[in-house]
Amino acid sequence: MGISRHNAALTSREIETVMNFGTETARLAMECNIKALDASINIQSASGLMLPDPVAMAVALEPDIVIRQGKYFVDVETTSQFTRGATVVDELGVMRKTSNMNVKGMKS
Repeated sequence: MGISRHNAALTSREIETVMNFGTETARLAMECNIKALDASINIQSASGLMLPDPVAMAVALEPDIVIRQGKYFVDVETTSQFTRGATVVDELGVMRKTSNMNVKGMKS
């Protein structure tokens, strides 16, 4: 649903704020994601560093942040050379397959 692609992406300003914490942990957290930040912005046209795992953890730890959810057919691409591991959520029902997953959206 695009949560980690845009709504929860860390912007350059937010990354700078974290770096300014001045701790080794903050520096490591941002520096180890430099390649991911570059890919997010230059390849995926995101507004910043996309972090889907923390978004999933936020929903797991604080279910009240969910504002939208629905049942959709979800599959993981396993054969493509370019998109292997990508999760496909058929929000529009174009694949005409039975819903198999409850997908949640979070408050911004």
